[in-house]
Amino acid sequence: PRVSEPLSRAAAVPATAYIRAIRRRTALVAAMDERLVSVDVLALPTTPVTAPTIVSMTSDEALCERTEGLLLCNTQVANQFDLCAISLPMPGMARPAGLMLVARHGHDHRLLRIAAEVEALLKARRV
Repeated sequence: PRVSEPLSRAAAVPATAYIRAIRRRTALVAAMDERLVSVDVLALPTTPVTAPTIVSMTSDEALCERTEGLLLCNTQVANQFDLCAISLPMPGMARPAGLMLVARHGHDHRLLRIAAEVEALLKARRV
């Protein structure tokens, strides 16, 4: 139901509205790419909250819905603007947490080089 219901709603969108949305997204992707020309990488938390336990998510439907949207909001930025991103584990955290590095579309190799350096720095700080 979590997947099929939103897909069913999406299937009901008229073709003209879908085409309009794709054109608008294309323009926004181009504007974001232009905005990021002088930026090597953006760094932000992969999620704005620490990961919840599986038990808490299965036992409370309302909590699950609120948390799911929250957990996806930071990564959705990269998805919506066609950017590349990687999440690095944050060492020494009591609960799993990630540092997301984001770069322009097509800059995957550059992002991976930067991520390797950041990961080495994070590991060195832990020692």
